[in-house]
Amino acid sequence: MKPELTARYTEWPPWAMDVPVGNKTVFVGVLKDVFEALSYSLNYKFHIESQKTTSSVHCKKDGSYSGMLGALVREEIDIAGPFVVSEQRAIVAEFTTFLESSSLGIITGIKSDDRNIFLYAKVFSWQVWLTLLMTIISGALVAALINRVSEDDCDRSLSLGRYLWVFSSF
Repeated sequence: MKPELTARYTEWPPWAMDVPVGNKTVFVGVLKDVFEALSYSLNYKFHIESQKTTSSVHCKKDGSYSGMLGALVREEIDIAGPFVVSEQRAIVAEFTTFLESSSLGIITGIKSDDRNIFLYAKVFSWQVWLTLLMTIISGALVAALINRVSEDDCDRSLSLGRYLWVFSSF
């Protein structure tokens, strides 16, 4: 007889989906395939159930959890997911590595009137840009001066322009 573990999931296409078949729903997706492969290779039987409430994880005011994480803490289930790792959740549960990471952004219909090639300069105020420029110039001047008065047998041919180039590349 295989040992049995209980797993609970929420819908997360294409990883975990409930597909209606007749008058019931069937669990399909990548996670189902993962559970079947684990069941075969580890000789475990998985009882897989869908999270009944729409909220998968909430921390209550008293510090306890509801939803899947609450059931995991109360040892009603053995495996839960998918949901996003947070510091509070990591305190009470051990997370696996990520199934997927995405570099997708959010697109809005808002059009910007001030789009131009120098938009990146608005990251800092003009005072910060001026301070940064003055720091680069003074650092290059000091480095060039130290190179000129140095008594070492080093190459004194480094010019102020070369120091400006090196300092601005950082």
